[in-house]
Amino acid sequence: MHTPNIDKLASTSVVFDNATVQQAICCPSRSSFLTGRRPDTTKVWDLVTYWRESGGNFTSLPQYFKESGYITAGMGKIFHPGFWQDDIKYSWSYPYYHAPSQNKINGNWTLSWQALDLPDAEMPDGQLATHAVSVLRNVSVSEKPFFVAVGFHKPHLPFISPLKYYDLYPPSSIDLAPFPFPPNNWGKAKPWAWDDQSGPRLHIFKYLFELI
Repeated sequence: MHTPNIDKLASTSVVFDNATVQQAICCPSRSSFLTGRRPDTTKVWDLVTYWRESGGNFTSLPQYFKESGYITAGMGKIFHPGFWQDDIKYSWSYPYYHAPSQNKINGNWTLSWQALDLPDAEMPDGQLATHAVSVLRNVSVSEKPFFVAVGFHKPHLPFISPLKYYDLYPPSSIDLAPFPFPPNNWGKAKPWAWDDQSGPRLHIFKYLFELI
């Protein structure tokens, strides 16, 4: 992998190598990690449930910092986007930030990948990075301690990025999976699978994007 920037950041940071998830889907795992409670406690097993309404009014990680006198700022994908508006009421000192191009570029859920002739500054994660630098410069001169959460969206389907990144990985250097077919007995897991037209998942994402 060609990751010079994240490698540079990692060389001066605390790095957690054992990255695991509590459940193999976004919202339950994020809700669990950010509250310190298992999905069986938060009662979040899908993409639309809000733990404060299902499991209990648990204190979130950024909320704990905020209530302890920290400046807390969030941006991008920290909590799973949904009707609770990134937990803004409890967790953040500043208005929550989403990249202006997020829905325009990543909102087409019928694509699994796309190479765009666009600079980083016009991509959602590029805009998040620029905003994060601005916020860090502002809070670093404050007398208060601060907690800044930056949630980059990639890598995540759909794999939409500037062409220059695809050029780093020529198709001739990529081996396809030896068995690229879904299982015959996947049963109830099928609605949560990503197919070439987003299939049963499409209605969920349309619902979420209407709420953001």
